[in-house]
Amino acid sequence: MGHLTKKRMIVVALLILTACDGGQDEVFPTDPPSPPSSPFPSTPALASPTPPALPERPPPTSGDPSKSCVDGWKAPPEGSRLATRPLRVLERTVRLPGEPVIVEMRYFTGPESPPSEKGYILTIERWYVKLWTSWIRAALLAK
Repeated sequence: MGHLTKKRMIVVALLILTACDGGQDEVFPTDPPSPPSSPFPSTPALASPTPPALPERPPPTSGDPSKSCVDGWKAPPEGSRLATRPLRVLERTVRLPGEPVIVEMRYFTGPESPPSEKGYILTIERWYVKLWTSWIRAALLAK
């Protein structure tokens, strides 16, 4: 087969291939492609902070022992070591802005859960603290 015949066959093959493109013209975009949309939903605007609902009556000051609270609980007296210790831990951990307003605080003692035979964790101290900070209150009053 001659050199000219090979060239003709290549041209014919290219014509056949271009005829098989389904009739779609190739489009070259003039603008860069837009980035793909994020699979994550957009972040909604944060609601303005509001203080927690305060109980109409003062909360109870103690709770009886039960299956889930072996030794019961008590509300530590205001200003006592039991009341100031969890606040110091919270302030050291999360840096509370402003003066905390305590809504409710409970102090528990009891065994580790699940129970352990290790002597140093036979009696564990725990606190439940519901609070908000006064800077939120000041911001709300300024509105």
